[in-house]
Amino acid sequence: MSIRAALFIVCVCLSASHVVVAQSALQTEQALPIAKSRLNLTDQQTKELRPLLEKRIEALRKLRNPFGGESLWRDLYASREKFESGLRRILTADQLALVPDLQVEWENDALTRLRQQQINDVSDRLKLTPDQASQARPVLDQDFDQKVTLMRNYREDQSKGTEPFSKALELINEDTEAQLDRILTDPQMAEFRRFTGRSKGSLPWLFGAVPTVDDRAGSGDVDTGSKTKRKRGEFVIAPIPVINPTLGNGMALGVGYLYHLDDDDAGSPPSLTGAGGFRTSNGSRGGVIAQKFVLRQNKYRLLLVGGRANIHYNFFGIGADAGDANRSVPIEVTGKGFLIDASMRVFGRYWFAGVRYYWMRSTVNVDRSNVSDDRFPNGPLVPELDLELRSAGLGPTFEYDSRPDSFYPRGGSQFRFQGSFHGRGVGGRRVYETYQVFYNKYYGLGPRQVLAAHVAGCYASGSVPFYDLCILGQSKDLRGYEVGRYIDRVMIASQAEYRLELRKRLGAVAFFGAGEVARKWSSLRTDSLKPGGGVGLRFRLTKENHINLRVDYAWGIGSSGLYLGVTEAF
Repeated sequence: MSIRAALFIVCVCLSASHVVVAQSALQTEQALPIAKSRLNLTDQQTKELRPLLEKRIEALRKLRNPFGGESLWRDLYASREKFESGLRRILTADQLALVPDLQVEWENDALTRLRQQQINDVSDRLKLTPDQASQARPVLDQDFDQKVTLMRNYREDQSKGTEPFSKALELINEDTEAQLDRILTDPQMAEFRRFTGRSKGSLPWLFGAVPTVDDRAGSGDVDTGSKTKRKRGEFVIAPIPVINPTLGNGMALGVGYLYHLDDDDAGSPPSLTGAGGFRTSNGSRGGVIAQKFVLRQNKYRLLLVGGRANIHYNFFGIGADAGDANRSVPIEVTGKGFLIDASMRVFGRYWFAGVRYYWMRSTVNVDRSNVSDDRFPNGPLVPELDLELRSAGLGPTFEYDSRPDSFYPRGGSQFRFQGSFHGRGVGGRRVYETYQVFYNKYYGLGPRQVLAAHVAGCYASGSVPFYDLCILGQSKDLRGYEVGRYIDRVMIASQAEYRLELRKRLGAVAFFGAGEVARKWSSLRTDSLKPGGGVGLRFRLTKENHINLRVDYAWGIGSSGLYLGVTEAF
């Protein structure tokens, strides 16, 4: 093996062994003492090697996901020349001669770590039973060893092109897939293919796809003329009829583009760029733009939303008794605002913490044509303080999210808590606090069946405007009641939904839930719970991501409504 090829394997294996568990700076601190001792580096050589090694490790951070794609190889080969050139500048000929011996030790350690990481990733992602894990381990070990041998042979015999490599790799993948098909369930196999990229037509899932560069001796240039390009994203365009018990009938249009910023990060939720608008028969209208970034293998999440709207709906008053009285006045709320929600993974794979800020300016007008005087004897009194207001809130968020698919989960769970502190210090005019929490759990009952459960709570204190109180009737919490009919300082709600995929793109659901609002926690009573339930149809809008058009009809006590929307209720 040439020094050139040996150095490449050294940097790949060194990075792979540490990338899965630490940041690049820590990896460098662990690697430098070994290199200094074994290669007998001077202090000046060690100092010069540090930034070079940090840059190379950072370029190779994608190896923390062993199921990379084609761009992984392009990135590795593109950065190799700079790294090797730096080594030749720093090390003497005698030190370079010691590299092949040192790389054997590093490589064996890296392969052991990477093999175990790969097995753990597959087991966690597919939620294997102990018996399935026991059967799958030797299959994955064999797959790993065969691909490592294949890649070593490819690097050692650089006169071979990519075609023999590609064919051999596909044979290994087909054999592994056939063996796992006898061990895994159909949903697990489908998730395995999506996880490894097999469902998208890519070949390998160990270090990445077949290199699209000419790796013959003396060449390290990237082939930018390759005609094979991976599909980067997917458009969603949804004209949606609006039939809503709160807003009336109308039309909405949503346009979105879903994509992964990292081509090799297909296992993370996609980023999203979108915009939408609506108009209904009662005069309501509005528009919104949104940008969601999922960065660094889902380590960082950033959501930016801005919009304005003019909403006409009925104000029933505050409290459960006001909602039960079913007397309301029509109001018009005009507002504009924006939201920033940023979070990062704090420990493990599923826990996130962050901060959320929003700002809104609103004006409330009361339609006096249906009331007799300024005292509103025929309807509830809208709080005068809330008629014109600027509000802003800042607070923490905590989230646990183990769902394999954020649009149509077939397993896993999601927990989220968020608090918001309002006042002049953050740009608002009223001092109050709001807290919201929910928990979703998903059970896969078969290849086409899912049972989803949702429970939520809300609490508000201080000088809270009526539109920032806890609201019962939102689709994610409880369907069957007009949104805004039941509002107060405390809310609890729960829903369960059975989801069935039918032929082609169709699906059906049945759901039932209950909820209640109250002035304080001690006032909540089980005999005051408002039940709601119904049935619905689904039509899948996209092929890559499972995004449904949702049509639901729900009933409550003395109330019912038809709901249309995009994505599941929760």
